[in-house]
Parts: sequence; structure tokens; C-alpha cells
Amino acid sequence: MNLETEQNDILEVRGRHDPIIVPRVVPVLEAATAIVILDRVLESKKREL
Repeated sequence: MNLETEQNDILEVRGRHDPIIVPRVVPVLEAATAIVILDRVLESKKREL
């Protein structure tokens, strides 16, 4: 619904919208793991100072 005209409008969705996340799980897990490892390394370096 268009709030300005109060008329029903057709919604157009653009972009890539995968129905499942399985193809994207590996890069997401790799990035999350890298963030955790870097956080642990920085914490250990901070304690050495």
C-alpha cells in the first residue's frame, strides 16, 4: 500500500534473494571464525602489555 496515495501498489523486489542460506553458510562461518580468532589474539596481546 502506498501511504501517500492510500492505493494498493505492486511491490517490486530487486536483488538476489536466495530461498535457502546453505550456499552462503561457509563464507559467513569463515568470517565469524576469523573475527573470533582476531579478537582472542588482540586480547592476549593486550595482556602482554
